[in-house]
Amino acid sequence: MKSKIISTEELKKRTKDTVPDNLSRSAGFALINVLPANYFAMEHIPNSINVPVDDLDTLKGRFDTEKEIIVYCASAECDASEKAVRKLKGLGFTNVKDFEGGTQAWKEAGHRVSGAEGPSARPSSRHEERRHTSV
Repeated sequence: MKSKIISTEELKKRTKDTVPDNLSRSAGFALINVLPANYFAMEHIPNSINVPVDDLDTLKGRFDTEKEIIVYCASAECDASEKAVRKLKGLGFTNVKDFEGGTQAWKEAGHRVSGAEGPSARPSSRHEERRHTSV
């Protein structure tokens, strides 16, 4: 089951033309960061919400199954968004798209991010990345 992919350019156009509607059951589209909360707090695409992959079942009553949902994670190497697409489709959602480049592609395209570490937030090494994820 191949997921629908949304490009950085398409996502930028969509978020420029319309603010994601993460509250409405059916109107607009939802933009969801599927990483753990500590990553979302560090940086995320503006106007997105955080629902980690393991918590996606909470969306079942929150959104109509036809609502457009765009999910993303950290980068093209991260598979959390791909897992999220499979899980959401398994829950009956029919209009799910994967922004597979994630936060990294968004920043590399020159777009701003929100979060505690600001627009240039990027772990400088794998050691630094692990340090941020330890609880």
